[in-house]
Amino acid sequence: MVIPTTVNDRDKRSDERAATELITESFFDLDVSKWLVPDPAARRGPLRALFELHVGNAKTWGRLDFTREREAVAVWFVGDRDVPPPPHYDERLQTATAEHYQRFRLLDEAFQDHEPTWTHHHLAFLAVSPSAQGRGLGAVALSALHTEADEAAAAVYADASSAAALRFYLRNGYQAAAEPYRLPGDGPTLWPVVRHPQLQ
Repeated sequence: MVIPTTVNDRDKRSDERAATELITESFFDLDVSKWLVPDPAARRGPLRALFELHVGNAKTWGRLDFTREREAVAVWFVGDRDVPPPPHYDERLQTATAEHYQRFRLLDEAFQDHEPTWTHHHLAFLAVSPSAQGRGLGAVALSALHTEADEAAAAVYADASSAAALRFYLRNGYQAAAEPYRLPGDGPTLWPVVRHPQLQ
């Protein structure tokens, strides 16, 4: 049986490293990642740096929920908190992403422009190892978030970054939160989705 674990159950540094590597691996070939850093040989470092910043912030302001074998992780932020950016975020992002910095900033701005103003839990990342996809682990990684959201009567918001991700969310109780939007220039499409609380 596969069950979620959280940062309260294991060494926090180990969890941060594991989550960062898992997200980097899972997101490496997404259209958004290719738009951020077109050259695959140069992509991994900037992506890892971005995910590391947000995973570290989730340690303080949210949760990391892993499946038992750490093949999937949900990284999310609690809706009733005013979540600040990671410390020295812009400076650290610019250093890590170098000539790709402007696109990373455009991505951040797009997320900020489209995130709803109503209170919600924010699912920042849902990642499943490519070798473990198709086994239902994404839904398992979300189970703790969904349970807590239902108990708090809170909505869950996310941005689906691919058509496959959108189909996954729709199968798991989400619906469109707004019209899809495109990243600037030749950027890919993102789909805002929301899961409303399922009250017993």
